[in-house]
Amino acid sequence: MMLRLLKPIWFISLCLVVVLSVLPGSPIPHIGHLDKLHHFSAYAWLAFLQASCLKTTRSKILLAAFLLLLGGLLELVQAVVPNRDSSLGDLAANTAGVIIGTAIGTWGAFHFRDSKE
Repeated sequence: MMLRLLKPIWFISLCLVVVLSVLPGSPIPHIGHLDKLHHFSAYAWLAFLQASCLKTTRSKILLAAFLLLLGGLLELVQAVVPNRDSSLGDLAANTAGVIIGTAIGTWGAFHFRDSKE
């Protein structure tokens, strides 16, 4: 039941990340490098949700690759959106979020499944 809920939550979250990434100007106030935490958190959340649902290592690797590609493409798009900045720091934060989110989601799913048996 819980896994069934995670997929629509993931899709809505994905849509929010895409929309908020391409809107002109930042909807979140810019305070120093705090935006890196936003990037990290968004991509960690997306990776965590799906890694919690997916069963095979291959599917988790494909998900991570998709999120990394998405993060890179959105950074390129931000370079041409008014009042938005594109940076390698943002891309690094996205990447770290994908790695950590996938690891935590995989670990949590593994331990949760074991505890139910």
